[in-house]
Amino acid sequence: MNSNPSGFFLHRLLTVCFVFLILSTSFSQVFIESYPPVSNNTDMGVRISGLSNLSDRLPYERISGSPFWSEEWQLASLYGNTEKEHWLCKTKLNLATGEVYYLSKDGNELVTDDGFIKKIVFHKNDDTTIHVALFILNPKGIKLNQETRNSYLQVLNTGEYEMMKLNKRTLASADSLFGTLKRYFFTTESNYFISHGEMLNQLKKLDRDNIMSYVPGSSAYAEWAKQNKINFKREEEVVVFLNYYNSKK
Repeated sequence: MNSNPSGFFLHRLLTVCFVFLILSTSFSQVFIESYPPVSNNTDMGVRISGLSNLSDRLPYERISGSPFWSEEWQLASLYGNTEKEHWLCKTKLNLATGEVYYLSKDGNELVTDDGFIKKIVFHKNDDTTIHVALFILNPKGIKLNQETRNSYLQVLNTGEYEMMKLNKRTLASADSLFGTLKRYFFTTESNYFISHGEMLNQLKKLDRDNIMSYVPGSSAYAEWAKQNKINFKREEEVVVFLNYYNSKK
């Protein structure tokens, strides 16, 4: 028999509280927002230097369509030069300017310096265990809306051979019906690449011959592709083929 009842009950109470704390932590989705150390306020517009009679940036209110990969703010993991340089915050990827936007703790819209973020992992809702999309910094700058800028490649599958996608969101213009006012809109051009090690080869177009030319020995799986009705002109079906190919390596 315990000679100290009050001590016994206090010990039991602490044990129950400790177990409850562990269970609460295990079954709840918790994330801590953190922010890149280098940032600037964004004026939310597209640089249009070189076009006549316009300011340096054209506000998005005057442009039809969206410049972003996703119009909604999404929780994302942002990485710098190393895995230790890691920030978690609500993010948008601007495909028209190559910029990474994020929300500060106070809800202000900020933008990171060009090329500062090397990798972006978008999550589903606020669940950091589910990855919706992965982007990596393009090793080569490209021309986006009159300027050479950084851009991001979307990694469509993972493995020894990966397909990557570059979405270029470009500002275009046309005269209005009566020619009194210009109208502006975004157009999208998609370019695809096959990545292997340090090699990044651009595909002229999505088709069977182009893809297999950059994937050694893939012709051995042509019959499998035929039996599974793989359409090499469709992005998602090329991903299915590459995942199968990588699984056999």
